[in-house]
Amino acid sequence: MAGGLRVVVWILIIALVSGCAASAPGQPETTASPPTADPTSIWHATVVVQNGSSHGSGVIIGTNAVLTAYHVVDDGRSVVEFLGAEQVPGSISWVDDRLDLAILRVAVPSGYRPAHLYCGPLKPDDKLVSIGHPLLQRWVSTEGHLGTAVVDSDPFLQALDFELSLGSSGGPVFDREARVVGISTAILAVVQTPATATLRQKAGDGPQTGIGLMVPSSRFCDQVLQQMP
Repeated sequence: MAGGLRVVVWILIIALVSGCAASAPGQPETTASPPTADPTSIWHATVVVQNGSSHGSGVIIGTNAVLTAYHVVDDGRSVVEFLGAEQVPGSISWVDDRLDLAILRVAVPSGYRPAHLYCGPLKPDDKLVSIGHPLLQRWVSTEGHLGTAVVDSDPFLQALDFELSLGSSGGPVFDREARVVGISTAILAVVQTPATATLRQKAGDGPQTGIGLMVPSSRFCDQVLQQMP
């Protein structure tokens, strides 16, 4: 499994990169209702980020710019796939490894509009929708709220109250206005043994799903907007 692995007490923080082979694109799969504002825009703005045999997710945030998790693209060999099955190579133009974020410079095909970043604070009762590409599925939406769990090991992460699966890393989390309020980066997975070697072995074998973690857009909004033309 690609990505950073951090062990905290009895909990693993596991990067959400999937090593599954890509499947043929199709209609978006929905496990929850999309936001009320222009619901199709959240799917059109979300992309697949292929990196060799693994993949993650990303979101169009500007002219020829895709935001994703850095651990999805850290070896620099990325191909971005859009909803209409167009595939375009991407190159890293900006990185914040502390926040595990990267911007890819991509020739975005015509007809795709960037998502709007929300730079303000979030409340626990805010309804959120994550779009990603878990395992062999593509363009899956999962709905819930901002979580209340505290991630002591990383003050830049915010827990969600719903689960995410491998392949969702780098994907956008939208609010009800179809604004990007965060980027999915990892899952919390409870393990039952204190032995570090066993923890790492379990992390390598799975799990594939856990409590979702995101970097809130308020943490990176100013930096990312400075990168836009």
